[in-house]
Amino acid sequence: MTIKELDSKYTFHDSYITKIEYIGAQKRLDMYMDFCTWDQSGYNESESELVYAKLSFDGIENYNGLMGDIVYYSIENAGIKDGKYFLLIVDEFNCKKYELSLTPSSVSFEVLVPIKDN
Repeated sequence: MTIKELDSKYTFHDSYITKIEYIGAQKRLDMYMDFCTWDQSGYNESESELVYAKLSFDGIENYNGLMGDIVYYSIENAGIKDGKYFLLIVDEFNCKKYELSLTPSSVSFEVLVPIKDN
């Protein structure tokens, strides 16, 4: 999908990033996250409020931002800015903010595992 389609279909606010991987040979950036389903249009209260998901950005030529396993990094804001997809990420443990600005050729989103509610 395009970044415009991603932006209109999903809301990432309050989702928590757990891992970021850049696969240079494939020009792909993968973000793994605890994704908030409760904040999506069409959410059904009988469904889980969180799912473990992967957001992939293809066509990323270079990336030298946040990588690896991440703890307590939430997405404060995400959307299109100046033709790029940006994410404002908050390191809640260290009280720092990071802005990622990406220009992918395509984007995919995949639910990996539903997270059981208590």
